[in-house]
Amino acid sequence: YEKCDLCDGGTINYEASVNFSGEEVPCHELNSRVFVEHAIASGSSRCEMSQGFYAEACCFTAPAVPCSLCQSGDLYYEIETETVVSYDGEEHTCLDIFHLLHSRREQTSAHCTSAQGALFSECCSARATESDSKYTPSPSPWVWKASVPDPGDPGFDSWYAGALQRSPSAKSAISFITFVLSASVGLML
Repeated sequence: YEKCDLCDGGTINYEASVNFSGEEVPCHELNSRVFVEHAIASGSSRCEMSQGFYAEACCFTAPAVPCSLCQSGDLYYEIETETVVSYDGEEHTCLDIFHLLHSRREQTSAHCTSAQGALFSECCSARATESDSKYTPSPSPWVWKASVPDPGDPGFDSWYAGALQRSPSAKSAISFITFVLSASVGLML
């Protein structure tokens, strides 16, 4: 079967939660885990009912031209990623605010221009860049990619070899300890 898609092609709000069967459930878990556990199929009446109940709280349409916090006209400025500022009554890093605006607000929206006006001096440096692409897309909160050695890399076969080699002084120390332990065991017998 094809699993029901809560947002039906839209974008899931990873920060939102809803009440499902008396339990507070993050929207992304409702869409991925709960719908699978309950075998809610795409096109079914349960799917349509669930979309009707939860889509408004859990889903949004990504903007056609996303808001860029540190854009002024055709110029983009570096984001002070670790700077913490007050936004909508809460403390956030400038990078978090950038991701929030970029994923949900149009560049020409009143919300975007208001945030730019209020936060530009704190969040944006004087260094202009060609684009904001190094900050986008925002990392998914549930996907993590580990660094894996590349088998095509000439050093792949020996990337661990250094850990197996010992220096001459380490070899001497190990030989000495082995000798002392052997002598001690011999004296005990």
